[in-house]
Amino acid sequence: MQINIPEKESYTMNFTERHHAFISATFYRILKEQAPTGWKNAFLYASRRYAEQRGGRMAQRAIRDGKPLTIGTYCSYGEWNYTDAAREENFPQSIHDHFEGDDMIRRYDACPWSAQYLEMGLKDGANLYCQDLDMSIARGFNPAVSYVVTQTMHDHGHCCHILGGLANDKPEAKKAENVRDFAYHCAHIYKVFSDVMTAIYLTDGVLIAAEALKAFKEAYGAEMADELVRYRNMDFDYVDR
Repeated sequence: MQINIPEKESYTMNFTERHHAFISATFYRILKEQAPTGWKNAFLYASRRYAEQRGGRMAQRAIRDGKPLTIGTYCSYGEWNYTDAAREENFPQSIHDHFEGDDMIRRYDACPWSAQYLEMGLKDGANLYCQDLDMSIARGFNPAVSYVVTQTMHDHGHCCHILGGLANDKPEAKKAENVRDFAYHCAHIYKVFSDVMTAIYLTDGVLIAAEALKAFKEAYGAEMADELVRYRNMDFDYVDR
């Protein structure tokens, strides 16, 4: 299996959660405006596909380390940490955890993905994206893991995630070598959405992907848009190292 990894150069760009959210939100906006057949299902499918690939990579690293594919391991093998920009906006501070029996209940009062979607006037898109994303990551990691999102903040004031059995399966600290920066994650979500739209809508899908990339370039500049394209040959189904 050959995996094409972009050569690293000296970049001054700082990709954040907001850039990541902008990409999926822009695809949602374009799909909503153009309304091709089944566009909501296409958006949800792309979101799930992206998330399941992330969960799959987490599982591959855990298996390599001899770890069981449990909820505690899932929490230990996440691929990203909050950026300084998110911390400055107090997003991590909005997370509150407590246990009910064996389950951990995680409450999110705010997050950068929600904030970005709402600033773009896409509350409906935020609901669609958030309702299944984390469950899809867990499903890609191991379908037997119990991870349920019972509500999102867009209609209920806060998000509620239930991590089943975590009280008896304490996670370890994340390994730095498993964490990827948001340039990688932004390129990943752009590639998945682009590939899915192209597969479903053919020429129109190519044009949707190009319009989303153009919008990203206009918002954040050519250098950052070029970074997304540099990962075009990456096989995100598998770990890069």
